[in-house]
Amino acid sequence: MGGAPIDQHKQVLGYCAECDREWGPARREHLGRWLECPENPCHYAAVVRGDTGKHWLRIESWLRTYELKISPVNLLGLKHKAGYWVLIRFVALVFFLIGSSVDSTYLWIPLLCLTGYLLADILIANTSVALFT
Repeated sequence: MGGAPIDQHKQVLGYCAECDREWGPARREHLGRWLECPENPCHYAAVVRGDTGKHWLRIESWLRTYELKISPVNLLGLKHKAGYWVLIRFVALVFFLIGSSVDSTYLWIPLLCLTGYLLADILIANTSVALFT
């Protein structure tokens, strides 16, 4: 029910979000199908509709890159142990909240930076889950 009407006039095409390469028009029934980029098979490429589809594919590509390279889950080797990461993150945030009451600038600034990083990770990870499922 509801939802925005799909603009049937936008061109459906293959697009690689990582090398910003387009491949000619595709058939509408292939919309959303993943493609293999000839430049690099590991690139994030799919059949999308117009500039909006290309924009969202670039966002998904950035989120995937974050999850695979920058995310603390990957950096700490907890890739298949998400429950442990949730527990570690919770304990760390509680510790940071308690530590923020200390009147030491040398302790407060790093705690604030780490708290910001963990909160950004929560937002990015949840956005990633929402987009990829």
